[in-house]
Amino acid sequence: MPEKQIFSDYGLIGDNLELKKNIIIEINKEGKIRKTSSQKIENSANIAKNKPTYLLIPGFINSHIHIGDSFAKEEGFNKNLIDIVAPPNGLKHKLLKSTPEKIRREGISKASIEMISNGISFFIDFRENGMNGINLLRGALKGSPINYLALGRYNDINEAELVYNAADGFGFASYRHLTSRIKEKLKEFKKSKKKIFACHDAEYVRDEKVFEELINDKLILTT
Repeated sequence: MPEKQIFSDYGLIGDNLELKKNIIIEINKEGKIRKTSSQKIENSANIAKNKPTYLLIPGFINSHIHIGDSFAKEEGFNKNLIDIVAPPNGLKHKLLKSTPEKIRREGISKASIEMISNGISFFIDFRENGMNGINLLRGALKGSPINYLALGRYNDINEAELVYNAADGFGFASYRHLTSRIKEKLKEFKKSKKKIFACHDAEYVRDEKVFEELINDKLILTT
């Protein structure tokens, strides 16, 4: 017998999100889906007027977030992008340095609750500030039901291996900042442990040359 069963009148099922009826999902003790069953809709969906009708859908994924900034997400309103995010003197970086860890941790926790309430069950975070950033994220979301990947960013090359081992990969601000020596180092990391390498591209202006480098190096995903 399954640990838990979920029932729904209708659901979007499979890779093509096909509308089906009488959905049953069996959950095992680890909280993972063990089995699903459903029936095809022959003619049209029957929406009852005298009782609620439920539609089961997969959770959404936020594939690019900086959740550590959540405590100050409205501070950049009506300001220039460069003035907000450009290191080291952008508004974001000043706030991250001057804001107590407790408030930043609470911001992460509240952002995760907000995502869940909006149907987002998974996010991918560009996690700045080296090992401190990784530890902050893990600590803030300990026991949280939300799923995530943490793409770390080291403060200096000596911290890179520590961050790589602790995170789910790297999330860089820009490919331009990576020297040939660092790229070779990253390739060594990826040979030993296959993890995600991602970076921003065309966030402010389109740069064909950088994009071509990304494709040719076969190292990094763009976001």
